[in-house]
Amino acid sequence: MRIPCRARMNVLTFPLLAAASAGCIAAVPAVATVAAPGRPAIFGGGLTTVDAVSATDVWAVGTTATFTGLVLHWNGKAWQQLPSPAGLVGLSGVAAVSASDAWVAGVSGAGTEVERWNGRSWANPATPGSVTKLVALSADDVWGVGAGSSGGTLIVRWNGRSWARVASPSLPGGASYLTGVAATSAASAWAVGTNQTQSKTLILHWTGKAWTKVPSPDPSPGAYLSGVAVTSVSDAWAVGATHAGKTLILHWNGTAWSQVASPTPAGGGGLSSVSAISPTDAWAVGTTDAGGTLILGWNGKAWKQVPSPALPGDPLGNALANVTAASAHAAWAVGSYDSASDALILYWNGVAWKQQE
Repeated sequence: MRIPCRARMNVLTFPLLAAASAGCIAAVPAVATVAAPGRPAIFGGGLTTVDAVSATDVWAVGTTATFTGLVLHWNGKAWQQLPSPAGLVGLSGVAAVSASDAWVAGVSGAGTEVERWNGRSWANPATPGSVTKLVALSADDVWGVGAGSSGGTLIVRWNGRSWARVASPSLPGGASYLTGVAATSAASAWAVGTNQTQSKTLILHWTGKAWTKVPSPDPSPGAYLSGVAVTSVSDAWAVGATHAGKTLILHWNGTAWSQVASPTPAGGGGLSSVSAISPTDAWAVGTTDAGGTLILGWNGKAWKQVPSPALPGDPLGNALANVTAASAHAAWAVGSYDSASDALILYWNGVAWKQQE
């Protein structure tokens, strides 16, 4: 499976996860680095995913500067580094139920793995296929998505005892992969990605009984979707980019998906993740083609670009890979900066985005 280079930069972002794309060419060079002077050592590396259970229980994962898994936890006062699952060289997904119950997906020498944190240590229940993204509804209901070994979509589900693969639509043209998943209940979930062979966006919906393909707008050949968020059966968002370097935002109104106008910075850019609190409050993040972080906010009427904090160092490699919101006054976006050498955490306090460490 080959992921377009623009998609790779926005969805996977960091060099260690090139393995997860199973064949993405022109990968970012892997350069071992350390945290910037004066910063805690835990911030050396890069972050790929963040998930907020509450304003005092937030998880962020990625890779360290020495290419091992990086797991950080926010307890409402400070970020703390937790042990990473042994053998994983980097983490691409996280889904948490509580401070003592969380899942991560990552890359090992044998492929990809999904492991569970019980508050003290990690366990590795057998997982079918290459899972890269996760969402948890409860301790007994977790979805994982990625790419199957035969080049098709992969969807798996945890039922409290074991993981099992769930049938997903077979798509014409072969190579397809899923890069985002979101759910509101056991009977409603969304997964997004790309039908790469046909260069089309891909959206799948769980009805409580089966996954079905739902028509999605294709503004141009080569468009892709990288993230999805949902607040209700009639309010969901999907984000990505067009082949021409324009941001792409789609909205579900309970009946159909449609494209919504979204600003694109001068020179182009793409979106990697979206998080929604309500029909009038959502965030989308990504990267500009000039090498800067990109944040868009939804106010119920329009998407608008919101200022990102100025970052020190070389702007090449500055990127936001994921965003999560716990409330209208507490949201986090993660990625990397300074030539992709330092983990980046931005925090929304209800007024402005600030760098957090």
